[in-house]
Amino acid sequence: EILLLDDAKYDALVVASAALHQDIKLNQQHHNIQMSQDTFSALTKIISNVVNHPTNTSYRTLRLENKRVKKVIVSSFGAMEMLQILGFRRQSSITATEIIREEEKKEEILIRNNAPSPMEKETFQNALKLLSLLQERT
Repeated sequence: EILLLDDAKYDALVVASAALHQDIKLNQQHHNIQMSQDTFSALTKIISNVVNHPTNTSYRTLRLENKRVKKVIVSSFGAMEMLQILGFRRQSSITATEIIREEEKKEEILIRNNAPSPMEKETFQNALKLLSLLQERT
């Protein structure tokens, strides 16, 4: 795992935004404008929730098998790249599916393991600004 300095993280966010822009252009070419709006909405909500509730793990965890997450986040290279730059990492989670049968199910999640530091919060704010600018242009 490479730790990026502030300027490097900002540059990486700009690159991820460009990739997200390409995803959106593809959606628009296929007349799927709603998908683009859903991706913006989901990313904005995820990032805002981490900023507003930094210590709440549930806001820093995305279940990759969730239909909405799979449709609007996982299917977008730019969205996944942006979340990874913000410290989200893929990992397997073992959850009890049925207590009675004591079965366990491995589930793939995207998680940010710790609350963002004050310096990292600035990076999250920059991501929100870039999303807003990109949404205005589409």
